Amino acid sequence: MNKPVQVTVSDQATSFVSRELESGRFDTVDEVVEAGLRMFSM
Repeated sequence: MNKPVQVTVSDQATSFVSRELESGRFDTVDEVVEAGLRMFSM
């Protein structure tokens, strides 16, 4: 079950997410954040 969560991130993190989206690697902010969280669960 997906549950909406709101977070506040640094300007550096926002820039990283923007670069990932611009690169075409991810389509949404959610995808970028979920990929990062998956890395922590390994």
